[in-house]
Amino acid sequence: MKAPIILALLLPLLAYAEPPPMHAPTPDEFALRLPLGVSGENGVVQLQLPLIVYQNSRSAELADLRVYNGTGQLLPYALYRPSYRTRTQSRESGTRLFPIYQSSQLPTSAGDLQLELRTGRDGAIVSIASKGAVAATGEKLSALIIDLGASERGEVLESLRFELPESAPDYRARLAIERSDDLKFWEGIANGSVDWISSVDASQRLISDGIEVPTGQGRYLKLRWVEGEPINFGAVRARWRSSTITIDPTLELALDSAPGKVDGDFSYAASPAIVATALGLILPEANTVLPVSIGFYRDQGQRQPRWWLQTRVESTFYRLNQNGRERSSGRISIAPMSGPEWIVRPHTPGHAAPKLVLEWQPQTLVFNAQGQDFQLAVGAAPETYRRWTGGPSALAQVAPGYSALEIEQLERARVGSPLATTAPPQIKPAEATDDVDQARLRRFILWSVLGIGVILLGFMSWRLYGQLNAGDKAD
Repeated sequence: MKAPIILALLLPLLAYAEPPPMHAPTPDEFALRLPLGVSGENGVVQLQLPLIVYQNSRSAELADLRVYNGTGQLLPYALYRPSYRTRTQSRESGTRLFPIYQSSQLPTSAGDLQLELRTGRDGAIVSIASKGAVAATGEKLSALIIDLGASERGEVLESLRFELPESAPDYRARLAIERSDDLKFWEGIANGSVDWISSVDASQRLISDGIEVPTGQGRYLKLRWVEGEPINFGAVRARWRSSTITIDPTLELALDSAPGKVDGDFSYAASPAIVATALGLILPEANTVLPVSIGFYRDQGQRQPRWWLQTRVESTFYRLNQNGRERSSGRISIAPMSGPEWIVRPHTPGHAAPKLVLEWQPQTLVFNAQGQDFQLAVGAAPETYRRWTGGPSALAQVAPGYSALEIEQLERARVGSPLATTAPPQIKPAEATDDVDQARLRRFILWSVLGIGVILLGFMSWRLYGQLNAGDKAD
């Protein structure tokens, strides 16, 4: 009779401990949905997560975030936090060519070639000729001087592209390139071949018309023929490359205070998804100096909750007037940290509640743009998203074969107006202890059932002992 009683007492605990099944989330399970606009021309797209995503997420790892297309299909996505972005641009420009002729009877070595030239105030070549030139019938093309022109700020010469004169036959040559910034001293920098080769029936032509040039300073180039017959090219075009490095902007959020669990403390509810790297205080009263400790509450684990402050930052903030001008403390850099409830404990009492400002660098979402009508969904309670399958993938699985530069230059999606059908979840400081309270409740139920079980087993043992003892007396 006692075994069914014990089983009946254990059944509610077993039912309570049985978790709901794991499943793939649907868009309706999220508190907020954001439409994403894309061009439709690229299979991989990126989005720097906006502030509204962090305000609605309930997970430190953004585990309550997914990307869907118009059919409700979950799309692969990755999250990463770039420290900077590099943008590379290229342009092609024409150059000015100055052929250098020398008598076929004179040596053509680099040391014997002497130039007479005139340049303008901006450095552009006006005219150029070689000493020792003779009559046109005895002249021979010896070199080409190339005036690249003035480059734009931050540009470097990447390569040269050569064009033959119109209706020119097939041509092959090996060229040596020298560089100078004053047309007096020359430095050899490149050596390459150019080829224009037609097929047997002249229906097709193989062309290799470029030579890469290493980075360096110098507006002028000298072109010499190592192999092949010197000719006057129809044009020589310069390809320039420039790079700009930009730091991703940071997000900032000012939080209002509430009374803390300890008298004198100020509490600030925040999304655990915000990993702050800088913080500050906005003081409401002028001429205030406020030394504080900032951190998070930790439960001491006793039956009656007792909270102690785990201090992570100690600093002094101020707002002072001096000679008609206000001076105030700025943001201070901190080690990355996050939490659903930030605590500010003033070292001196009697101050008005300041606002806490958190600053962080948002993550970048990279996703496969399969289909159309894309949506980013975010926001769910921990007990909900913990039963979801899926989640972020490695960046190499979302954009396989893409270089870091290509990922940085991906198309950026545009965020539309929110599609939330219910109010976004309001994060309260009390939610920071939800998991602790649930764990305490589970322990209480478990120990209660175990205690009842021990009592029942003791009672059964006592009854059995009594029955055995009565039988011995009867004998």
